Amino acid sequence: MNQLLTAGVSDDSHIVAVYAPLQQQIALAATLAVHPQFTTRAKSEEDLQVANEALKFLHNANAVIGSIQAGFFSAFAFESFFNVRRRKRGAATSPSQDFDEDAAGIRSVFATDKSLFSQAEDIWQIIGWAFNCSARLDTRWQRWKLWLDLLLDVLEDDWDEHGELVRKTGSDQNYGKSLIMLYLRGAGGRTERRRIMRAVLADGSEKSLQAFPEVFKNETRERRVPTEIEHKELNLDEDQWGDYDMDDEDDEVLGDLQSGPANQPQNTSANSSGNLGGPESIQLRQRLLTLVRKLPLVAKRIVLTDCS
Repeated sequence: MNQLLTAGVSDDSHIVAVYAPLQQQIALAATLAVHPQFTTRAKSEEDLQVANEALKFLHNANAVIGSIQAGFFSAFAFESFFNVRRRKRGAATSPSQDFDEDAAGIRSVFATDKSLFSQAEDIWQIIGWAFNCSARLDTRWQRWKLWLDLLLDVLEDDWDEHGELVRKTGSDQNYGKSLIMLYLRGAGGRTERRRIMRAVLADGSEKSLQAFPEVFKNETRERRVPTEIEHKELNLDEDQWGDYDMDDEDDEVLGDLQSGPANQPQNTSANSSGNLGGPESIQLRQRLLTLVRKLPLVAKRIVLTDCS
């Protein structure tokens, strides 16, 4: 799929048609890029390569096609997956936010129940948990920092693309269609505003871990790699997902990094609880705050006012 995105891209002398991925594929790649089953609990180099290729695919989609045309707004909208789950229960859904799973041809738990966007409450839980990892769980932080870097690339480029539309149309309403504004829509009250800032400043403390717990089940566990591993066949063309649909409960795990109460990971990095996680973490936090400061006055007031 990465080859389809980048094939034929050369210079600005002529327009080259490129493959535009489905929004479901974007969302699935976002899950595979960070899911512990393909990263910290990867069975083999091949499994880890799945996560690496997914991350590369997302960067290519954003760089080659652009955030708007690639459909990151819908792919990264948590409501889409909430609607999928409501549809399974027979409840009404919103057609504008709903995904057609059959049309996408994706039959995997990582596109539905185990999707990043169904496991997390919202983007701020993900951000808060990732920054908690920067302070206390270096193993998971090594992956989450790559995912946050991708997210910020998408948010920044998406904001710039909508800025171009504002300049062309003269309407500031185009800013309201950006992905960062989607994530800020629920921040109208004092409690919500404080939660956003606490996510950005998550420090791995007990209070922060309670506010922003792990995203995936048993995420802080690592896999014991046996001497010999037998893998089921992986053939995406024939819709054979091999081990990638197995339940986490079937995993052989060793080195549970949790200590004390459940979901209370111990300090496994050089950073201690109560800090901001080192230079890379601070840089990502600064990028997020810089993006927020670019927002129109109304968005600044929503996020930055009365958050102390």
